[in-house]
Amino acid sequence: MSEEIKTEVKYSSYTPAQKKASQLYRQNNKEKINAQRKRYYQKRKESDPTFLEYKRIKAREYYEKKKLDKVVKPLDTPEVVEEVIEVISKEEEKPQPEIIKEVELAPIPEAEPMKKKKTKKEKKQ
Repeated sequence: MSEEIKTEVKYSSYTPAQKKASQLYRQNNKEKINAQRKRYYQKRKESDPTFLEYKRIKAREYYEKKKLDKVVKPLDTPEVVEEVIEVISKEEEKPQPEIIKEVELAPIPEAEPMKKKKTKKEKKQ
């Protein structure tokens, strides 16, 4: 009883020439495309409340990723080296706080030894 499972593989027919043509069209017709995207966004925003929440989440993710990329730079770039030098020099410029008065802690009283609890003895039968 051996059953064979048939699978179909669909290949994309999006050629490099088509990709180039699409990019060229987008460059030459930015106003049309932006107007179309705006109409789609407005229509979807009015009809689907979850769409707006989804867009907010995606925008937040994009912002966080961009912020992380800005913070995590390669260490060998001159900008990073300059930033590190600035941070170190700012830390050195800060005055060290003076200790005005040391507070003496009161000794902790020792606890009284606890009595052992009596355990129940088993009844003899």
